[in-house]
Amino acid sequence: SCVIATTIAASVRDYAVFVVEEGVDPLLGQEQHAAASTVIGASFGWLVGAATSLEALREVRAGVS
Repeated sequence: SCVIATTIAASVRDYAVFVVEEGVDPLLGQEQHAAASTVIGASFGWLVGAATSLEALREVRAGVS
């Protein structure tokens, strides 16, 4: 619930939101986790894997756009 609330709050403030899938723990159960992931991905941000996010950070650090 914290991740979806933070994602929505950031999105409505015009931030580009990326949620690292491996960084989210389904505290409320797998069904609620899947529902939250669907809502985030459909309307408020992008769900990315850890490898993808690390590569993007490396590119930014190296000055690659």
